[in-house]
Amino acid sequence: MRRALPAKAKISVTIAAELVSTIDRGVRARHYPSRSAVVEAALDRWARVERRRQRDAEIEAYYLGMSAEERADERQWADFATRELAEIGAMEARRERAAAPAGKRRRS
Repeated sequence: MRRALPAKAKISVTIAAELVSTIDRGVRARHYPSRSAVVEAALDRWARVERRRQRDAEIEAYYLGMSAEERADERQWADFATRELAEIGAMEARRERAAAPAGKRRRS
């Protein structure tokens, strides 16, 4: 069964001639198969940055909207998680040392 390709829309844009030359060099060097591929890759990167920026703004708004009590509770959970992760890391390190062949064990 063949996979359906994502729908594409054809558009027209006006950009600086210097950018067109740069795009064409990339295509000639076979970094991209076509001008469209260059533009799509650049727009995809831009869209990811914009989504990240939007997500960061939403997270910031969430935390700025917290009461002092909610912030204190968050801090307690963060401290707890930090301690637990450190303990898990220490346990894994001990387990790895115990499992290492006798000649390869490091002393702590």
